Amino acid sequence: TESLGTIRGEQKVFDTWMDSSNSNLFVSGYLNQPEIFEQAFPTALRPQGKEIVRTWLYYTLLKSALLLDKPGFQHVW
Repeated sequence: TESLGTIRGEQKVFDTWMDSSNSNLFVSGYLNQPEIFEQAFPTALRPQGKEIVRTWLYYTLLKSALLLDKPGFQHVW
């Protein structure tokens, strides 16, 4: 096989939950389908494991509050 030389890992890594916290915005059509978004947001339910409340749920609620001044969901669990 060919040598690739020195390989370095990416240094600009952010918490993976920041990307995942877009899920409620994505499924409700944020930015792409404003007519659907108006009816679908906040989403009705966020099913998730209790072990990731501190990360996924917190980041999602924070992002929704900062962007839209609304909670991201009507119900969680």
